[in-house]
Amino acid sequence: MLAIGPIVGMGVGSRAQAETQYTPSVSLAQRYDSNVYVTAKEFVPPGSQSWDLVSTVGAKLALLNKSRLGDTLVHAGVDGNVFAYNTNISYASTRVLASSDVTDWAHELLPGLKLRVSNAFRYTPQ
Repeated sequence: MLAIGPIVGMGVGSRAQAETQYTPSVSLAQRYDSNVYVTAKEFVPPGSQSWDLVSTVGAKLALLNKSRLGDTLVHAGVDGNVFAYNTNISYASTRVLASSDVTDWAHELLPGLKLRVSNAFRYTPQ
């Protein structure tokens, strides 16, 4: 896997100014899948084989923002999966994960309160 280091945009170093880090990365992987149709061999479509070699190319961007109100982390990525023999089932998938720790802001409302909000989305036809 190949990863590209962080790119940083910073304020004066205080939490009064927002600090944002961008970390892009790319990956390349290959795997053997012994049952690409996830079924018994007798149910594999005619003219297809149940096993295959799958190449995956992915790109991801991680974004970390630190501010006076809290820290927010967002990961967004896309993968392309290409099958060597069963090319008709090749697919692309996406994912997004967002998380925000707003404990500093919550302390202003109610001392001792901790608050983290997160959500995730993933699409894959697999």
